[in-house]
Amino acid sequence: MLEETKITDEQKKIISSYCLTFNSEHGQKVLQDMIDSYMGQTYVRADSHHSAFNEGERAVVLGILDLLRIGNTGQTTEITVESEGGEDNG
Repeated sequence: MLEETKITDEQKKIISSYCLTFNSEHGQKVLQDMIDSYMGQTYVRADSHHSAFNEGERAVVLGILDLLRIGNTGQTTEITVESEGGEDNG
């Protein structure tokens, strides 16, 4: 189920800090390195723990990219998130 969530002032400050960091020349280089290093194949045959670890690394990069998308599009009042309740059967 999708729902809109208000972004607090503290969250706006954090998003702004991510944008300042990763929109800089050095930040772009670091972000590209993180994408190259952690956004590839996460599955490791016969090693579910390593696969989970790789997926965790990937989730961090996706979280950063999501914060940058929010900050760079000026979408800092409300965001749409998927709640953990699954499908809305109501």
